[in-house]
Amino acid sequence: WYNDSTVDAYAGGQAFVACSGCAWLTGSQFGMDFAFKTWVATSVNSAPVLTSDSAAVTVNEGTAPTNTGTFSDPDGDSLTLSASSGAVNKTGAGSGTWSWTQAASDEGPRQTITITADDGQGHSVTTSFTLSVVAVAPTAQIVTDPTEVPEGTTEPFTGAASSPASADNSAGFSYTWHVTKNGGVYASGSGKSFSFTPNDEGTYVVTFQATDDGGMSGSDSMTVIGTNVAPTATIKPVQAAAPLVIAPQELLTFSGTFTDPSTLDTHTAIWDFGDGSSASGFTAAHAYAAAGTYRVTLTVTDDDGGVGHATIQVPVQTTQQALGSISGYVQKISTLNAGQKNSLTAKLNAASAAAARGDTNAANNQLNAFLSEVRADQNTGKLSAGDATTLSNAVHAVKGALGTFNRFLEWWPLGL
Repeated sequence: WYNDSTVDAYAGGQAFVACSGCAWLTGSQFGMDFAFKTWVATSVNSAPVLTSDSAAVTVNEGTAPTNTGTFSDPDGDSLTLSASSGAVNKTGAGSGTWSWTQAASDEGPRQTITITADDGQGHSVTTSFTLSVVAVAPTAQIVTDPTEVPEGTTEPFTGAASSPASADNSAGFSYTWHVTKNGGVYASGSGKSFSFTPNDEGTYVVTFQATDDGGMSGSDSMTVIGTNVAPTATIKPVQAAAPLVIAPQELLTFSGTFTDPSTLDTHTAIWDFGDGSSASGFTAAHAYAAAGTYRVTLTVTDDDGGVGHATIQVPVQTTQQALGSISGYVQKISTLNAGQKNSLTAKLNAASAAAARGDTNAANNQLNAFLSEVRADQNTGKLSAGDATTLSNAVHAVKGALGTFNRFLEWWPLGL
């Protein structure tokens, strides 16, 4: 063989000759002889390279997970990327970066996500990472939140809850309520709505808890102040030995009561009789020294400082007013005839006139005569025992005001 170039060859040596686009010729005139070998070169495809930035991805339920990575192909082939779950996007053709994501979901078991890169020439590679979606407690909130509630008042509360996972919201939540007072459970309930009644002034802690279908719970708490409510005082009708009249020196019995929305309050009671005198307790006795209208006040105070008042007017009659009331009662007794009524009334009028001019002895004599006639009318059946007692007690009250009644000397069993 030969060409236009000079070949420096030597016996036993080797020469590597390549020809492209030329013809090989042989000729013996050069005195060289070579053995020829032929090689066939074949182009070989290389696999792409694929990497992941995170080997493990962890997100809260309700949050879309993401991951990124890189890809390249030694041969410059344009790669196609795919994901076993979710969606993967790439930037670049033969090399570049990729990003992966999938829709937010509820909590669940750990799974493996695989990303595949294919060069279209028969080679593909994968990279995998784990995905963990962890549970998140729901957010609980007390929606209606009064900060103060009067003791004895039932107050409603409403709660709400939400989760970052739509599946939890669709499944719904279970709700519980707890109220503590002084560290102990005071009240409890369930459902979105709840109410409780403070039994006394103090601090109450209300806790609302919401639990999702996965058992995760969230809570919200608030402090409620139970405020004191003053007691309501009431004065009962005045009790007198002679209810027909109230005369000076007549011993009256005053009774009071109260209501309080608190079941734990303790109370004290003070009477003001309107004449400068006072007494304690819910029952008290008092006699007025002189006729007049007196304003009686009962003051009830609870142990938290709440105060309630009740007031009545007590008319204490003069002798003339008292005898006039007795006379009016006589005229209404149906068992007496007109003459009997007039006889009794005449004695009352005479006693009234004597008292008016200051002659207490004459007044006392007339009243004694009245009492004798009352007893006689009772003995003959003209007066009932009840009417006789009413009239006698009223006259005794007047005699007491005049200073002429001795209870031990003038009392007698009216029923005999």
